[in-house]
Amino acid sequence: MVAQGMASTSDQETPKLEIDYEQTLTTWRMLVDIRFRLLAFVPAVAGVLVALAGRSPSATSVLVAALGMTALFGIVMYDLRNTQFHDAAIHRGKELEKAMALARLSDKGTGYGGLLNERPTDRYRLAGVKVWHDRGLFIVYAASAAGLASVGLLGVLAEFEAPHPWRLPSVAATAVVVFTAALAALHNFQQPDRQPKPISTPPSQ
Repeated sequence: MVAQGMASTSDQETPKLEIDYEQTLTTWRMLVDIRFRLLAFVPAVAGVLVALAGRSPSATSVLVAALGMTALFGIVMYDLRNTQFHDAAIHRGKELEKAMALARLSDKGTGYGGLLNERPTDRYRLAGVKVWHDRGLFIVYAASAAGLASVGLLGVLAEFEAPHPWRLPSVAATAVVVFTAALAALHNFQQPDRQPKPISTPPSQ
């Protein structure tokens, strides 16, 4: 099979495509590694900040929460940009696999052969939620934001000596609102029209 918008490859072009494909996979693996490092780092740091600042709520807790939220925003922004590069690497790898007419070895994927084209497209559900890499990251980020916001509010309530019976419901409501808003904002960013698409005619060399 030949990729959309790409001419059949000649014997002279094949080595170039193989080098390109190897470099593309290397870049893709690096970006995946960065994403999973963030997946481990963000909740761990957020958990430590919540535990330390929430132990004795005060104005310091508010400052810690504010700094933590700011840092989290920067990390999420970095990861979203990384996600664009990750998707671009997958797109390029798929088109290279088509151009090289790699053998199809499974019944999964888009109908073409190759590691990226044969990635399973099945969407499983966990507790009723559709399984998706980005969604997993979004849940972790949203939960971290909710925890930090809760600690910040707890510090404010402690400083103003709010009655204790008010604190738990206020913090719980804040956590739900922040988690929902953050999750919605992240999902809205990751729209299908942002994904790379094949071009009808390859650019001239």
